[in-house]
Amino acid sequence: MPRVKKLDLGMTALDELFMNDKERAENKLPKIFDIPLSEIDDFLDHPYRVLDDEDMMFLKCRAAVRFGKRCFRCIPLRSTPI
Repeated sequence: MPRVKKLDLGMTALDELFMNDKERAENKLPKIFDIPLSEIDDFLDHPYRVLDDEDMMFLKCRAAVRFGKRCFRCIPLRSTPI
């Protein structure tokens, strides 16, 4: 599926014509926020559980090695090559 280039004619978008000033200001704010881990709480019945166990340590070490960092913590845990 080819991507279609947007043609900028310097005109106001239709959605923007019907926005008030508050909505325009909110549109300019960043959509991604950095949140400290201390503010994130667990909740019951979460479908994607993350367990900080031996397998997670192995995954972290494997990712570190893959991206050029040395990791010696996971060597005694697994006998399989990375």
